[in-house]
Amino acid sequence: MKFALVTALAMFRNAILLLAIHLLCSSAAGQIVVAPVAYETRNGGGGEFGYRDELYDGSGNNAANYSVLTGGTGDLTDGIITNQNWNNNNVPYVGWQWETQNIDIFFQFDQQYLFESVRIWFDDSNGVGGVSPPSTVTINGTQFSVIDPPGSLPFVETFNTSGLFTESISVQIEGRTEWVMISEFEFRSMPLILGDVNLDFVADFSDIPAFITVLQSGEFQAAADVDLNGEVNFLDIPAFIAILMSQ
Repeated sequence: MKFALVTALAMFRNAILLLAIHLLCSSAAGQIVVAPVAYETRNGGGGEFGYRDELYDGSGNNAANYSVLTGGTGDLTDGIITNQNWNNNNVPYVGWQWETQNIDIFFQFDQQYLFESVRIWFDDSNGVGGVSPPSTVTINGTQFSVIDPPGSLPFVETFNTSGLFTESISVQIEGRTEWVMISEFEFRSMPLILGDVNLDFVADFSDIPAFITVLQSGEFQAAADVDLNGEVNFLDIPAFIAILMSQ
C-alpha cells in the first residue's frame, strides 16, 4: 500500500512537471517579434571611430554626435547583431558616453501589444576603451539590474515585461563605466486575440465587463477593436458578440 502511494505521488509529480514544461514551451512558442514603427533618441557619439546610428531614416542628423533623432528607425532595430567587440572594424554599434549624455530611447508601435520581454544586445569589453554593460535598464518605469557576465564578449540580456500592455516603450539606461554600446533591440509580444479585452489569452464571456468599460471610457484598446476600423465604439458590439457566440 505504501509503495503504491509513493508510486502514485511520483507519477503525479512527474505529470505536473511535464505540464509546467509544456506550458512554458507553449508560451514561448506563441510569442511574436514586434518591430517598432519609429523610435526617438539622441544619436550615438565617438571621436576617430564613430558609433552613430548611421542607418536612421527619420529627422535629425544621423552623422552628427548626439543629434536628436525622431520619427524613424535605424541600426537599433535593423536585425543586425554582432559577435565582435566595439574596437573591430565596421561593427554595427550605437554608443553613448553616458556620463555626459542621458541614454533615453522611446519606441513607438503601430498598436497596443502585450509585451512579454525586451531583449538588448550589449558589448562587453571588460572596460577596454571605457566600454562595459550598463548597470541598470529601466523599461516603462520598471528598473532592472544588469549583471556583468564573465568574459569579454558581446551578450544579450532579456528583460521580463510580462503583462506590459502598451503601444510605446521607453528605455532609460545607466552605464557602469564611460561608454555603453548597443547593437540591437528586440520586442516580444503575445499575439493579439480579438475580443480578449481582459487579456487572459482567451475571448469568452468573462471579457464582457472589460469590453463595456472600454466602450464607456472612449479609450482605444486593440483587442476591443473587433471590427478593425481603428477605434472602439458601439459598431464593435455585433462583431464582439459574434466572437463570443463562436466559442
